Amino acid sequence: MSRWAKGFIILTLLVCYMAVSSCGSSETTTPQTIDYSSSSWQLSQPQTNSLLGIWGSSETDVFTVGSNGTILHYDGIIWDEMYSGTTATLYGVWGSSSNDVYAVGRGGTILHYDGTLWSSVNSGTTNDLNAIWGSSTSDIFTVGTYGTALQYDGESWNSLHLDFEQILYDVWGTSSNDVFIVGRYNAIFHYDGNDWMLMNETTDVIEFLFCIWGSSSTDVFAAGFQGEMMHYDGKKWSSMASDVNNALRDSLGVSHIMDIWGQQCIGDVWGSSSSNIFATTVQDLILYYNGEKWSTINTGTEKEIMRIWGSSAYDIFAVGEDGIILHLEAN
Repeated sequence: MSRWAKGFIILTLLVCYMAVSSCGSSETTTPQTIDYSSSSWQLSQPQTNSLLGIWGSSETDVFTVGSNGTILHYDGIIWDEMYSGTTATLYGVWGSSSNDVYAVGRGGTILHYDGTLWSSVNSGTTNDLNAIWGSSTSDIFTVGTYGTALQYDGESWNSLHLDFEQILYDVWGTSSNDVFIVGRYNAIFHYDGNDWMLMNETTDVIEFLFCIWGSSSTDVFAAGFQGEMMHYDGKKWSSMASDVNNALRDSLGVSHIMDIWGQQCIGDVWGSSSSNIFATTVQDLILYYNGEKWSTINTGTEKEIMRIWGSSAYDIFAVGEDGIILHLEAN
């Protein structure tokens, strides 16, 4: 049966009223309609190494990294390949600004970009590093295999002791005292500025959380294998897997969950707000959440999509297999 969804999906962003601030002022935004259907995504393939991580400081300053030490930079017009000085696969990239960017990857690789050149940084580990995130130039976290978790304090990378020896896949936070880490066994760790606490864990060996992102400390999404999508409201975690899998089944025209086995792996999640969230399925479909329900977007490519990031709701990039780059630039 065809995997392509017929037609297109017009998704409406309804952002009505901003909360009244502490100084007593308020702001109202006009509802906008953005077309996220396949025809809106522009495909490019500047090279053929798979791309596994993406981050930017703006719509004209975007970095993506991948296999064989690949690093590409987008200036708002074209993608240029940068010299990384390594052939190690790079899995994650993050920066505090356009001249302070880090990339992490296989064998404990950490690279730093100062606005001119990429250089190697001593991580103190040979374990693979899968993701990186920070709150400032002197507060950066990276996680990886065998429970590896490191924190940069502005001078050196130091090990965090989570008492967890399984693989860790992603790290994200809202501030230096609000950081989340996810990994195997659907493990979720949280740092409050003083201590790390294990918030969630199972004993199922095939349960993995691959990614985490939130719009705030009380609106956090973690996703992974078997279509698992968990949501944190600031008090507890709850599963949205049923809604996600229903959206995938409807899009692919199947009736049973086992018919989409292998297409349930959610590799990344990112959003511009609590009601405008995207997740990659490590296939050719992108999941979309409008604040009420999950649906799917047919990207028009047969390549696997690994990661997604945007500078806004109107400017979104998705990268993946064989170096594909999808770019949505809405009016």
